Formats: sequence, C-alpha cells, structure tokens
Amino acid sequence: MKHAKLMALGLFAVAFTTAQAEGAYLGFGFGLHFDLAGLGKTITVDGLDSPTQQKGDCNAYQFNGGFCETTAQAENQKLIEPENKYIALEKVTGGWTKINNKEGGPMVGGVFKVFYEKNWENTFIRAGLNLTRKIKGGHTRISTGGVEWYNVNFDYTSHVIPVYYGFKTSIGEAASVYAGGGVNWFRGGFSLQGSNMGGIANFMNNQPQSPDLIRGGSGIYPTVKTSRSASTGALVTSTSNAGLLYDKVKFRASGIGFNFLIGVEKKLTSGDKLFFEFEHIISGGQPHTYTEGSIPTFAPAVSYPQNLSGTIYTFGYKMAM
Repeated sequence: MKHAKLMALGLFAVAFTTAQAEGAYLGFGFGLHFDLAGLGKTITVDGLDSPTQQKGDCNAYQFNGGFCETTAQAENQKLIEPENKYIALEKVTGGWTKINNKEGGPMVGGVFKVFYEKNWENTFIRAGLNLTRKIKGGHTRISTGGVEWYNVNFDYTSHVIPVYYGFKTSIGEAASVYAGGGVNWFRGGFSLQGSNMGGIANFMNNQPQSPDLIRGGSGIYPTVKTSRSASTGALVTSTSNAGLLYDKVKFRASGIGFNFLIGVEKKLTSGDKLFFEFEHIISGGQPHTYTEGSIPTFAPAVSYPQNLSGTIYTFGYKMAM
C-alpha cells in the first residue's frame, strides 16, 4: 500500500513540474456524487440484517399463561430498518408508528476538486485530488406511540488522487470536448452511528391505546420472551433485541482504482477556462474497521465491503498558469 501511495504522489509530482509550461492550468471544481457507497437501496428498501436470531420466538397469539408453546426459530432481526416499511406503517397505523426521513434516503455527497493539467495540441495529462463528504441523506428516525426508538445516521468521506491521460478536440474557436482515463489512489468509506432500541416499539405496540392492527405483537421487533421447550418442558429465554445503543462503527478502505472522464470547456478572453465534466471513479475494497461502543449484533467480526465508485458531476474553473 505504501508503494501504491508513492506511485500516485509521484505521478502528481510529474504533472506539477510541467504545470509551469505554456498550456498548463490550475483547476478547481465543485461537484455532486449521488448514492454514496451504493447504500441507497439498503437505506430505503432492503435494510440490513443482524446475525442475531430470535430464539424461542412465537406468534403473539400463541402465548399461554405468559409462556410460548413453541421454540421455532424466527428470521434474523433487523439492524438497519428500511424506510419504505415504516412509510407504509405510518399510513396504515394512522401515525401511531411515525418515520422522520426528511434527512433520509440515499446519501448525496459534495465533492471539491483541485488539479493541475498540462495541455498539448490534442492531448492532456492531469493529476489532482477529490475530497468528498456527505451533504444530504442517510439519517432516519422512527417513533412508536410518540416514543423515538430508532435514530440512525450514515456518514461518508473519501479522498481520491486521480491521474489522467486523455484527448481533446476543438469545437469552434473557444470550446473543446475532452475525454481521458487513468488510475487513482483512494481512501474512504462510510460510518454508521445511532441507536436502535426495537424493544420500545414492541412495548408500545402492546399498550391498550395501540391500533388493533398491531396490538399483541408488532411484527417489527420481537421482545425478549420466555418460552417453554417443546421437547424438555424447560423455560428458555430468547435473545434480546438486536440493535445499536449510541454506537458508532467506521469503515475505511484504501487502494488503487480506475477512473475516466468526459467533459466540455470554454476558453475565456483572459485565457482561463470554464468546464463541466462527468468523472467516473471505480474503487473499493475490504475495509479496516473502527468502532466506538459495542456492536455485538452487527456481526461476529464487523466488516462491510466498501464501494467508493460512482459518477461525479462537476462544474469548475481552470486558471491559466
């Protein structure tokens, strides 16, 4: 990894040393990167399962004197709840279950770019730095009976050093179209923090004032139940609710990836240029994991493949050197 980083910095230095020649530019740009880390579907549709299962779980209507008569295994509990499920529950329960996802949905990133570019007649080289941070999305809050039990916030950051070699063709006297490809060194990933206390939802859904539709068992989160073993008759206590309690886990991956771009630029009378471009980054890998708090329900060994790929839409300015 150290050699990869030195290679990327070396290529950056080559571009810098040529930046003083005629046809060299210092560029700045601001862009948007949609669906950071490819987590949009996880946040809105799929959610994320915990490895924790509900042992001894049973249908709420099978209780006999406070004990369940079966020890059938249930599905894995949800660590990350999908937003679409609770949007539907808010409607069918008349607001008893309520979701606040005004800041939710897929994460959107703001990207700042700085680069040096050297132009020849029909070709160019470029080396730069892309800094990406989340600016919108990824924050979901859910309450039941007026009590908030789910508050989870995703975040994202990445640093990418892309190097390009490309081709350029003029359109008229002042405009050009360009395209190029290259490699990048990257480091970044997403983080996840917050609380998920599903037992509160269970408790509230068993209150007399809860809607008949969900009273006796929400089907959302199982409570800690005591069941009677069908084989031995012994009492068996189920596992507790999977979830987070003021926890934070951060994933960071680094390595070498690929990139390409296509853009248009217009030369100003001052010799500077305005540009708009699409840049696609292909990068990702297995992360290093950093945790604050305990994440026993996330996985026995906490790991989540990091996807830093995506398209960046950038508008910017190239200053002639």
